[in-house]
Amino acid sequence: MDLFAKAVKNGIAKGYAVGQQQLQQHLNKRDSGTQPGYSNSSGYYGAPQSAEAATSQYSQPQAQHPQQQYNAAYNGSAPPLPPRQYQPPPQPQSNYDVHTSPQNPPVSYDSGITSRPDYSYNSIMPPPPPSYIPPTSAPQQANSQHGAPPTSQHQTFTGYDQNYAHRTENLQYQSQNPYEITAGNRPVRVPITSTTEASQGPQQQLVRDGNGGFILRDVSSHDAHIQPQSSVESYSYAAPPLTTPNYRDTQPSVHYEHTTLVQPATEIRDTDRPNFATSSSTSNVKSGILSFIDQGMSALSLGSAQKSAPTEPEPTVRRKPKKHVELPPIVADGPGRDVVRFCPEHRLVDYPLYWYYLDDLSDSSICTRCYADHIEITPLASRFNRKLAEPETVLSCHFRYHRVKDVLWPAAVRTGSLDALKAFLSSRLQITNCKDRAATTDPDGIKYYSMRNDDVAGFIACEACFVDRIADTSFKSQFVPHKVEQGKTDRWICDASIPYIRKALELFSEHNDWAGFVEGTTRRCKLLICAGNEMARADCENWYTTRQKMEGFQVCETCYMDKIELDPFRSEFEKLPASADYDQYIEFLRQRWSCSLTSSSLPMMFALEAAENKDDFSSFYRSASAIVKLVPCTKNGIIRGNWWTLSGGCKNFDICEACYEGIMKTNELDKFLESKAHGPEETIVCDFCPAAPRYNEYLSKFAETLDRGIFSCYADHVKTFASVPACPGRDHLEKSHWWGYGEALFCQNCYLVFVQHTSLSEHMPLQGAYDERAQICQIWSPRMRNMWRAVCDAGEPGSAESNAELVKFRAFGTKRLEVFLATIPRINFIKGMKEIKMMQAMQQGQLSLMYQGMNSISVLSGTDDGNWHGNSSIGWYETENGATGAQMFNNMQAGMADAGRADEWMQIFQLELMWKEVE
Repeated sequence: MDLFAKAVKNGIAKGYAVGQQQLQQHLNKRDSGTQPGYSNSSGYYGAPQSAEAATSQYSQPQAQHPQQQYNAAYNGSAPPLPPRQYQPPPQPQSNYDVHTSPQNPPVSYDSGITSRPDYSYNSIMPPPPPSYIPPTSAPQQANSQHGAPPTSQHQTFTGYDQNYAHRTENLQYQSQNPYEITAGNRPVRVPITSTTEASQGPQQQLVRDGNGGFILRDVSSHDAHIQPQSSVESYSYAAPPLTTPNYRDTQPSVHYEHTTLVQPATEIRDTDRPNFATSSSTSNVKSGILSFIDQGMSALSLGSAQKSAPTEPEPTVRRKPKKHVELPPIVADGPGRDVVRFCPEHRLVDYPLYWYYLDDLSDSSICTRCYADHIEITPLASRFNRKLAEPETVLSCHFRYHRVKDVLWPAAVRTGSLDALKAFLSSRLQITNCKDRAATTDPDGIKYYSMRNDDVAGFIACEACFVDRIADTSFKSQFVPHKVEQGKTDRWICDASIPYIRKALELFSEHNDWAGFVEGTTRRCKLLICAGNEMARADCENWYTTRQKMEGFQVCETCYMDKIELDPFRSEFEKLPASADYDQYIEFLRQRWSCSLTSSSLPMMFALEAAENKDDFSSFYRSASAIVKLVPCTKNGIIRGNWWTLSGGCKNFDICEACYEGIMKTNELDKFLESKAHGPEETIVCDFCPAAPRYNEYLSKFAETLDRGIFSCYADHVKTFASVPACPGRDHLEKSHWWGYGEALFCQNCYLVFVQHTSLSEHMPLQGAYDERAQICQIWSPRMRNMWRAVCDAGEPGSAESNAELVKFRAFGTKRLEVFLATIPRINFIKGMKEIKMMQAMQQGQLSLMYQGMNSISVLSGTDDGNWHGNSSIGWYETENGATGAQMFNNMQAGMADAGRADEWMQIFQLELMWKEVE
């Protein structure tokens, strides 16, 4: 690809050079080509030329449009003359021979075709008047004719100076250097003097003598003095500044050819100039041209993969990289680390960890990571107490709030007082946490805030987000309590919970950039939610990818803004070109893309998070390059492929190759896994897929492994529950093992999770008894588990108090089973029948459309029998198909009405109330 790009660049450079030279020749001939036999002094075509006219012909040639000549000949009158321009006073000329211009037009150096008259608008307009230049004295003219080859010097000309210098260059036939035309790869040197038809006899040219006059000289005898010089290939397609000769040698010598680049001085607009500094040196011009072409090649993506098109400007604010903490590697087993790797932030932790609390606030938990990074090094560290969380306790870090970390805590360290921090945490505990992207209704009692001037139409933020991210910032004055009251059935979603807006509130408020926040928020609120589904490329306006090209990796605009735009890796991504025309838009419609950074793609999410924690984009690039080439991890499963499991083997636990690359290898856990073989036609669902039955608990244990630094937390749980069927809940389970009592059975999953850790686990009559009948588990509900705790806490196993509570528990289990049999099966049956009726009604509707279409085709094609079909209830139609379609449409309406019967919904509601009495 590099050789191809280099060849294309050279070809473009040469093409530009040839085209520019031809354009300049055409402009030169238009400016200097006078009509033969026309005298400005007399005004008549064919009149003899006077000496003054002949002199002006060499100094300032006037262009006469041919159309004016034709009009003058037709009307019998002379054409109007252009305005007279200033003529420098003629110099005394002793020897002057008048030579009229040849009747033949000048020969073009581009081809053998003679130049044609120009009928353009510019050709009939008089040329602009040149700026006045004093006449050159005789000694200077003499030196200019017999000097040594000139050396280049920079000289600046205005537009009129260049035009005048070009018009007067015909006076210096022997001193001017021939300009150079690039044809292919070889430069062709062409003298500036006008050439004529080949004539017999010695070649003569008009040259100036030392006294300012002109004489005819036979130049054929001087051919022997021509010194051949090496030609230099020219890549220039813009006229460089003119060079002024610096003559040092006074010995007369005639040089007809040399390779010094001197092009005609033509005025070039600034917009036509390439963006590089021109130089009289050919090498500098060549390097500038190639630099300009490289820019164009990069825009066309013809260069190497490392060169990319100009991208949009980067945002002025960006999140700082996470503080990189060097942690020891995760070990197979051991006591674990006391300090977690990173703050869990908004993630809820349901496994036992150590937390820190203020003396007077036992509910404001702070993670060990925030304590080690912000609190431990301050004098206020002694005001915090460390505690181990109780089992089944769900906690989150309260130090994660932007207001606490960046406002209240620095102020507390400066003043040595924790009163403001305690006041905020106490009031914050009374506010309901943000529901993220879940809708809320009026009974939830959540207060909302909106923008004062409604800069982003419809933007609302819940009270928790306002207190955590907006209060005590420069944006506080821009928000007011929402004026519209939420209706009982209104469903509102907090816009501040969007990841991009959550980051933008923190970053833009630090710079007090309200306009930047409004612009970014407006763009983000207009985008749709990314579900990770396949769609046409044209359906999403903007797509992004990495600057270092990665085949098959593309990110939609929604995920780009949420995960990349305000994060440290922003400079590693670029926007893909959008459709430029209708044909390209149609082509984009045919391309089916899916977002590679969607939230449902766990391998990509884990790889990105691990790379951001290490501040190492190369690690993410390596992982993503491997993941995009693999079969995605979906609920449909994978046939064949490579699979991994825990070291030592685990029967019902499988990890696909994509999750292995993105989750295990990025966290350096691949050393605890081994490969696993499956049958060639066996469809396997990865246990890291959200559709897996134990996805949530496996993911929670995996997070505990990363926090504590020991792999046994995850491995032991997987080996224990991989072969255990999930708890059926309100449904029944067949052919399974049961624990507990005959009136209250416990499934294997609930026994291992809850009952096994209680005091009565060893005193139950049923210990893993196998039963093929359909049974229900009665210990999965929170109410039944609380009653079982009461039995265990009543006294020692076998005591009177314990036995009394156990009798009550078993009696309630019997009653609960009776209610279950009277309600839940009936509810499931009614719902199932409603679904069947709805499906049948939809099928009748689809058939109705098909028969109606068949009726229309018959009518349009004229194949009906001429009779009307139907009855008074469905109407009359041209064909039998039309009547059938109408009947099926009526069936669809009747079926939907039957499926939505209100009496059945009321019956379901009553049965649900009966079940909730014991649940």
